Amino acid sequence: MVMDSHFDWILYCMLHGDLRDHGILDEKKAALHFVKHGKKEGRVASISDLFKRYGLEKISLPDDFSLQQFAELNELELISAWKKLEKFLNSETAEFIKISALDYENSKFFLELAQSYELSEKKEKAYQCYIYSNYFKPSSSALEHIGNWHMSKGEYAAADIVYGKALQISKKHKWAYKNTINCCFHLKNYEKGISVATEGLKNFPDLNFLQSSFDQLIEKYWLENEQRLVALSLCSERSALIAETDKTVTSIAGFCRKKALLLSNPIQSRINKKRVLIIGDFGLPQCRRYRIYQKLEQLAAAGFVANAMPWTEAQKELADPEQCYKTEVMEDDSPYHDKRRELNLKVYQDLAFEEALALNDIIIFYRVPAYPHIINLIETAKALGKITFYEIDDLLFEPIYPPPLESYGGYVNQDFYFNGLVKGMAYYRSAARLCQFGIASTKPLAEKLGQLVTSGNCFLHRNGLDCNTPSKAPEIKKNKTYIDIFYGSGTHAHNIDFIAEVLPPLDKLLAKHANVRLIIAGYLQLPSDFLTKYKHQVILKPFAELSTYLTYLSEVDINIAVLLEDDITDCKSELKWFEAASLGVPSVVSKTRNYLDVIRHEVDGFVVLGQNEWFDTLDQLIINPNKRVQIAKTAMKRVQEDYSVAALADNMKNVIETAITNFYQEQKILTCNNYNTAMPNNNEKLIKL
Repeated sequence: MVMDSHFDWILYCMLHGDLRDHGILDEKKAALHFVKHGKKEGRVASISDLFKRYGLEKISLPDDFSLQQFAELNELELISAWKKLEKFLNSETAEFIKISALDYENSKFFLELAQSYELSEKKEKAYQCYIYSNYFKPSSSALEHIGNWHMSKGEYAAADIVYGKALQISKKHKWAYKNTINCCFHLKNYEKGISVATEGLKNFPDLNFLQSSFDQLIEKYWLENEQRLVALSLCSERSALIAETDKTVTSIAGFCRKKALLLSNPIQSRINKKRVLIIGDFGLPQCRRYRIYQKLEQLAAAGFVANAMPWTEAQKELADPEQCYKTEVMEDDSPYHDKRRELNLKVYQDLAFEEALALNDIIIFYRVPAYPHIINLIETAKALGKITFYEIDDLLFEPIYPPPLESYGGYVNQDFYFNGLVKGMAYYRSAARLCQFGIASTKPLAEKLGQLVTSGNCFLHRNGLDCNTPSKAPEIKKNKTYIDIFYGSGTHAHNIDFIAEVLPPLDKLLAKHANVRLIIAGYLQLPSDFLTKYKHQVILKPFAELSTYLTYLSEVDINIAVLLEDDITDCKSELKWFEAASLGVPSVVSKTRNYLDVIRHEVDGFVVLGQNEWFDTLDQLIINPNKRVQIAKTAMKRVQEDYSVAALADNMKNVIETAITNFYQEQKILTCNNYNTAMPNNNEKLIKL
């Protein structure tokens, strides 16, 4: 008699109690009964058949697996082994058993059981089987389901640990990254989430979920840390604010750099020196004009393809230069008509920052704070092998900025002062520290910015004239009844400067000369008693658009620029002087470092300090119209030569070419250093470039 190799006579007798009643208690009798009756009756004769009866037909068991083997593996007597097996199949919970001497077979057995129970909605029993499977031999599959169980219960810390174990076993499962990242969001463990997303991108660079999760996690990490930065700003703890901002920005930059190096292909050929992108602050009219649109004009004149886009919103539509300047365009017959429409100057519309980076190799970040997307842009640009500049035109990044709140004369509220200006100071500073080169509008500013950028090199590029700058020959205005002294203020910052430095001498001058008027345009709060005293000699004009402002300036006789000397004002540009010079108006300015660098005293302007010098100089100009014209003519000639579009275009070309040369030298040094690190015997060689 040939029996099925899976026939288990001991199980057959244990399972079917009627056999014992008929004295069938040995292998021969059991086999004979099975052949004659049991098979036709559909009686279970093996553990495999038994599992099938319980709907577990897909479970893999070892060949010839018997109750005897089961008892031996689980160190049980036969009767106890049978009861154990019976309980295992009928219990609502999973029992711990062995079906093999090999751990991997036990692990596979429980994994298949778990999957079967899960399909039949026996979730808890499935979970227990996954635990047993993982006990015998950890597997990504079992760990995934264990983690999912904890995730479904809201037990994110446990799920995070389990998914982490799965990633240790294999880096090739998308779900492991996705689920771990979801746990990190729930646990607010953003730093770990960023690392997991970065690791995932190494294996799945095209997985959109990982890229979007990386950006979201960076944003969450930033917002979490920014709470401390806001608190430090409100407490005016400026040194601590700078340190904490640098720490946070450095961490984010490291994450972004790692991601960028994974996903980016560095430039293999030479830098395309003819394409320049400006990512900048379009918020203030003077910023747009002098540091963005003028630069576009200068770069175009120098033969570059130059483009610009705002740092604030990558996808937000930005009008073209004509539209951005529409409030500054006057009638066609005006001498200040906007000629910019005649130029082919571009501003990107509806274009993502990443796309813009791909099109340009020279990137200028103008007046941008270190927010996450800016950090990512800078690091991506560097990873792509592009050249980055940080440009700024005011000392906004040193702890002495902003000046005291009271210096703003009530124009700035407390919230904006602390949460805007103070906090912004640290953000500008950290952004500058990420870029390779600097561009500044004055020498003192360039010295300070050069200490922050990574190369230590900051280039001087002054504000200047453009195609919209009007020109008017100096003349003695014979038909005027009054001699007008003009002060224009486009910011809220210098109220105290004016009151402390020049108001007393102006008081004396207005009293001495009844034919002198003081014209104030813009932001300035004068004492009420002064305004009452000189109500017929003081004219207050509101802050005006550029064209209106230039009209005011063109009609006066003397221009003044008033600043108390300090590190902030030393860095201020000379634009008030050259704007007046282009309109044939002489200027008297405060003795700051930059004005001393630029203006030749009593040749093309006057640089004064103290109330006595202010009074004497202004008094001399009031009574001497020929002196006014002489100074104005010299200043106009100087400005037309040194501040023209052509002159500044040449300077900008030189800035870019010098930076490219320095960039290649630095790359060569890094390459040589890396080679020497790999070749210890060569470390003593000197590298000369």
